[in-house]
Amino acid sequence: MGYTNIVGLDASPEMLEEAKAKDAYVELVERFLCIPEGIPDSLKNRFEGVTAAGVLFLGYMGAEVFDEMLEMLKPGGYASFTSREDLHIKMGYHDKIEKLVEEGKWEHISTADFIKFQHAADELTRFHSMPAKHYVYKKL
Repeated sequence: MGYTNIVGLDASPEMLEEAKAKDAYVELVERFLCIPEGIPDSLKNRFEGVTAAGVLFLGYMGAEVFDEMLEMLKPGGYASFTSREDLHIKMGYHDKIEKLVEEGKWEHISTADFIKFQHAADELTRFHSMPAKHYVYKKL
């Protein structure tokens, strides 16, 4: 797609090693999100786009992760993320996202439905479908 200035951020050294092997990133950052120290200055207002998939999809992050996305984005930058429908409400994502819209911090660009096939331990029902959504918001 032509992107060349990609930074990877993950809490897992193993995942960062996998990312390094892809030779697609100019920088890899080992760090947890939503910790008391907050976002370091080196990551604030830095990116034209941020993405999050598995971290929200499995409910690993609380709704405060959206504040951190905004901190990392430059004005006019885009946040693109996925969430399972069942967790979107349960984890407080919906309310937080709407609050940020109401506060004029970002605007909704698009939402798309899709089906995620979740791995299950049982061989008989090894894959089961879960309704999910992909969202895009723009920082104002």
